[in-house]
Amino acid sequence: MLRPGEPGGLPAGRRAPLNSNARAKGRATARSRRIVVHIDTRHVRRKRRGMTADDGFLGHLEQHLGEIRHIASGHYDLVEFYLPDPGISTVITNGLRFQSLTATRPQELVCSLGEEQRDIARYFVDSMAGVLLEQGRGLEYGAVVVNDRPVLEGTEMHGVLAHPSPYFGSDFDLFLDASGEPAVQIVTLMPVTAPEAALVEAEDADELFERFWAKRPNLLDVTRPSAV
Repeated sequence: MLRPGEPGGLPAGRRAPLNSNARAKGRATARSRRIVVHIDTRHVRRKRRGMTADDGFLGHLEQHLGEIRHIASGHYDLVEFYLPDPGISTVITNGLRFQSLTATRPQELVCSLGEEQRDIARYFVDSMAGVLLEQGRGLEYGAVVVNDRPVLEGTEMHGVLAHPSPYFGSDFDLFLDASGEPAVQIVTLMPVTAPEAALVEAEDADELFERFWAKRPNLLDVTRPSAV
């Protein structure tokens, strides 16, 4: 588990959209190499009608992410959580798994940043969910989605890396249903710089994390310098 440092503030500025023209590349690591299948959404939607708040998914999130602070509803919910120690704000989709996406299994997207950057976390999650719905396919661990210019003005962040969470433990990334079967894959979106994305494209995400371990950047701060 990477130990996050103190979150920094984000300078005021414009945000470049993550869109379907961004490059989506990356070589899957051994952990993410799986057969991609298409989800039968008719079955999923029937299941959704029978699901209640007792299905356990929100409880799974609260156990790892802290208290719920805000829920915004739309085609999917955007749920904001806050964990006071060490001060992590997390935004996750709730309902993306019911959409028609080609993926290993139903997915939700999540981004964690420092408390002062919670709006940025929401922006990354909502923008990336829109890209997936437009393209009709989900994200594999190890993939990077990269813009040609910084996504956030005043930062070096050019896109996101899809990865298991480095913050909340391995049991966070896969939600199991009542019978113990995998039900939802949680994909963490980690903001990355252009050189970091290029390293993932040339090597893999494991190589980037070696750099993270060596340089110990604050991964919860989008104003951090590049680790590459």
